[in-house]
Parts: sequence; structure tokens; C-alpha cells
Amino acid sequence: MIFTNRKYNILDIVRLSFQCAPVQSAILLFNTVIGALVPTFSVLVTASFIDKVLLMPKGEKNFSHISIYIALIVIILSYEKLIGPSIGLVRIGYDKRLRLTAKKEMLYQRARLKYKHMENAETQDLVNRVCDGCEGKLAGLFENFMGLLNIILRVVSIVGILVAYIWWLIIILVVFCIPLFYIGYRAGKKEYVVKKETTILERLASNFSNMLSNRENIDERYVFGFERHINEKYYDAYEKSRKHRQKVEKRNFIAMKASSILLLLSTIIMCIPLLYAVANKQITYGLFISFIPAINNFAQMMSWSLTNNISRIKESMEYLKDLTEFMSLSKSDSALDLPAIPEIEFQSLEFKNVSFRYPNNDNFVLHNMSFRMEKGRHYAIVGANGSGKTTMTKLITGLYDEYEGEILINEKNIKEYSLAELKSLCSVVFQDFSKYSISLGENIAIGDIGLLEKDSVSMKLPKKDINKRGRKTDGEYILDFNHNIDKTETGKKVREAVELFSLNKVIDKLPQKYNSALGKIEEEGVDLSGGEWQRVAMARAVISPAQLKILDEPTAALDPISESEIYTEFEKISRGYTTIFISHRLGSTKLADTILVVGSGSILEQGSHEELMRQQGMYSQMYLSQAEWYKEAGKKTEDSDMKVW
Repeated sequence: MIFTNRKYNILDIVRLSFQCAPVQSAILLFNTVIGALVPTFSVLVTASFIDKVLLMPKGEKNFSHISIYIALIVIILSYEKLIGPSIGLVRIGYDKRLRLTAKKEMLYQRARLKYKHMENAETQDLVNRVCDGCEGKLAGLFENFMGLLNIILRVVSIVGILVAYIWWLIIILVVFCIPLFYIGYRAGKKEYVVKKETTILERLASNFSNMLSNRENIDERYVFGFERHINEKYYDAYEKSRKHRQKVEKRNFIAMKASSILLLLSTIIMCIPLLYAVANKQITYGLFISFIPAINNFAQMMSWSLTNNISRIKESMEYLKDLTEFMSLSKSDSALDLPAIPEIEFQSLEFKNVSFRYPNNDNFVLHNMSFRMEKGRHYAIVGANGSGKTTMTKLITGLYDEYEGEILINEKNIKEYSLAELKSLCSVVFQDFSKYSISLGENIAIGDIGLLEKDSVSMKLPKKDINKRGRKTDGEYILDFNHNIDKTETGKKVREAVELFSLNKVIDKLPQKYNSALGKIEEEGVDLSGGEWQRVAMARAVISPAQLKILDEPTAALDPISESEIYTEFEKISRGYTTIFISHRLGSTKLADTILVVGSGSILEQGSHEELMRQQGMYSQMYLSQAEWYKEAGKKTEDSDMKVW
């Protein structure tokens, strides 16, 4: 594993690079060392060449004694000219390796995060800073490190020459370099702090940009005409972020350039004692002539490269702090495990005095909640919005595990089950169910991911064969459901789910049938209507072998009558399983063997529809207040058979 839970420091930059791309990192590091020593070597070679030429007798035509220096100068110039393109190719390979290793590893670490971090805005900012474009950031870290190493080696080599000839010039260099180190350090820290401060503004700007460009919003953009209003909000967020960054960058630039002037002055000052050294024969004419451009280059390096590099290194250190914090976030080792096989045979579910509040929130969402559910029965959980219904689902599925009280499955504490076992237990359709930009067949098949992975080897269709069949894709293969719909267990289950939820007509309209890409990612992607997406989500839940199936208000956007019809059909399809319907509307509650009425985080009432109506409590009031909505739906429910809407 490349990334581990540890405190990261500057040496980890090298370690991470060598773990991701060992060969390319070694070449780049070697080139950095050689590139740092070449300028000093060039000074010595040039000085010796000049001295030899000056000592040649007038009219001398034999150049054999200086040929070695000419050859060395040619080698140095050739190295400087040819190494650039070669290193460019190495960098391309380095970047590819980072994408293959570091990005994949970071996605793995991100996927392992506990669910509570996904709903925390502050943590999400940290995750985005660390994970988004991580391969580019790691490449930048290594480049900054090599840049600093290059400068240090060049300084050491130049200082070595000065020590040998004019040691006291080092004092002048040190005096003028100290403020540059300080300025670079401050600049890097400020820039990364600004990045952290502007993350929220950039996220807002991105959200507004999506509102203006996403295909899903096109109808409402056209009808309501809110483009100008949202565009102003986008511009405001973008400008605040830009101005904040620009202000800091301007200050840093002015400070660095002021120091550059001081260093240029130091270069001029150092030329004076060099002349004195020549006059007193402490150094040769060759060294003097070579020293002047070398010191000038040294001044430029110290005035811009050093300060800029120190700034970048400090910025890198801030990123490493974020990486340290990110890796310290609680993770689940089994987050990526497939559902356990065989699945848990569900017998019972029980809440015993369960209380729960979300992280960084003092208010309890659930208060001493207690209830019990048995195998093969159908339950409805009803209550107003915000009463805690969805939170119950998150606890049942193990998304949150920090609560008071006990949750028992088959009389065993839920915390004693692995995440893989919990995945095999529950199949959920959430209110904000996902719309995956993959093929229709795969959208449904991932409901039984274990079976899909088993069958996927025989279902893969290579890219060359995909193109022959008229579909375009950027991937190397697709899973061919069209030709395997009756040949594999996965295909058969997908076809059955399609028939159960009347998706046949949808498939008939799609250009590539089951293999048609949904969404807008691929060039030929097809978007479905809201109702069609809901049926796909329901089919995904039904294909799952999990024995506990939960509908957490996936039809909240529909009218009450349509919602009642959907719940009725799902109940018929799910016979033999334990089902939980969650809603704040009561059209489907007659289907339930037991109804739980939730309010203020507790179970207020519990019983069958008839029992709760006789109690004339909250459920009765809610049902009667909604009765007009369901007169038509109730009639359809009583007369319906296996007809799917």
C-alpha cells in the first residue's frame, strides 16, 4: 500500500515517487544531481580553457594541449541541449505511472472512508484538496523537491569553489540569502492557506456552473429563466476566490522582487573583491571571467528560483499536512468487500433503546427508539419529513455505527457482523437513488455484484468487436448483455427484472438494447425519464439476493397515486422477502403487516392499519387528512394483479 496512516514529511515525497514510478524517479533524480553539478564543472573547464589560451605563445598553431578542454565544453553544451527532450519523455512515463498507481491508490483510500465523513462538508473539503488531481500534486511535490535539491547542490558546489579561492565572499552571500529563505517560506504558507480558504468558494462556483450547463437542468433553465441570477452568483463566487488569491500573490511577488534587487546589488558588490583577487593573483583571469556569469546566474537563481522553490516546498508541506490528516480519518477495511456469500438468512431485526446524533451535532435524531421486525413480514415506517426515518435505514445498513443502545440482527449485535455480511443482508432504494452512466444491463446487474463479477469474464466484449456492432465507447471493453441475456445467470436475472418492471418497451427503443450506455458521459449515451430511472433502481434492488429489501422514499417526487401503485407492485414482486417501505405519505400502508409511526426520533405508534385506525391517534389523523389522495389509488390497489405500471 502506497499511502498509510502516518505523519508525512519532505522525505516522503521521494518515497512516494519511487513507490509509484521507481525507474522514472531514479532517472529524474540522477538528472537533477548531474544538472546541478554541470554549471560548476562548466566554470572550472571554461576557466582552465581561458587560462590555457592566454598562456599560449603568440602565433602558436598547435592546439593539442587545449583540445581536451574544447571537447569538454562541447560535451557540456551537448548535454544541456539534448537532455531536455530526453527527460521530457521520462516525465511523460512518470506521469503515466502516477496515474496508474497513485490515483488508483487514492481512489481506494477515498472509498474506504467511513460514511460519516461523506456527509461532513468540512471533511469533504479536506478530501477534495487531497484526492482531486492527486497524481498532479504528487508530481509537483517531487518536482519541487528536485528543484530544491538542484539549488542546494549548485550552492554547495559554488561555495566549494569560493572556499578554495575567496572564502570571505560566502559571508556576503549568506547575508543576502537569509531574507529570501524567509520570504519564500512565508509565501508558500500563505498560498496554501489561501487555497484552503477558497475551497468553499470554488465549490460554490462549480455548483453554479453545473446549474448553468447540466443537461438535467435545461427544462427549468428555459422555463424559469434563472440563468442571469445564477450567472451572477457564479461570477461573485469566482471573483471573490480570484481576488483573494491575486491579493496574496501580488504581495508575494513584490516581496520577492524587492529581495531580488538586494541580491543583484550583492552580485555587483562581489565583483569588486573579485577584481582585487585578480590583481593580487589570488585567482586567474580565467576564473574571474567564468565567475562573473556564474555569479550572475547564481543571483538569478537565488532571487527567483530559490524563493519560488521554497514557496512551493512550503506549499508541498501544507499538502503533506492535509495528506496526514486525510490518512488519519477513520476508514473501514471491509468497505470494498463484496457482499458475503452465502447471504445472511434474515430472521429478525431489533432496535433496543437506540439513540443517535450525527457527527458534530448536539441534537439527537433518534431517542431511545425500540422496535422489532420478523422474517417474511412487510413493514411500513411513516412520519413527517425530518422525523428520523432515513436515519433508521442508515443504521440498519451499517452506514453509521456510532450510536447508543443496541441494534440486533438475528439476536446478534449488528457491530459483530462484517460489512460484507451487512451488504448481503440489505438491498435499498434510496430517495436520491443513483443514476449510473453505464449500460442499462449493467445498471441492473450491479444489484448482484458477486454474480456479475463471476459472469463478467465470459460477458466481456472487446473494443474492436464493440465498434463492429455499431456502438462507440472509450473503454477497452463492455459487458455484452445482448448476447448473454439467456446464457449466464446474470443475464437471466436481468431479463426477469426487466420483465417484472415493464422495462421491455424502454429497451426496445434503445439503440443498443441492454448494451446501450445511459447518461451523458459517452457519446451515444441515452437519458431516461424520471419514472424509467426509478424502475431501473427498483429492478436493481429486486435482483439483489438480499433478504431484507428497503424502499426509502424513492418515489417521493411522484404524485401520491403513482407512489401507491409502485409500492403495491413492489410488494407483490418481493413476496417471500422481508420488506420495509418508508414514506411520509400513507397510500401504501395497507400493504404492511405492521406500521411504525415515527415522530421526534421515537416510535409513537405501532400496529396494523386497522389497529392504528381504531386507536384514533397520530396515524389515524394523518391517514384521514390524506384520504382524498388515495381514493382512486385504493381502488386500483384492491383490483390490481401482477400488472406493473
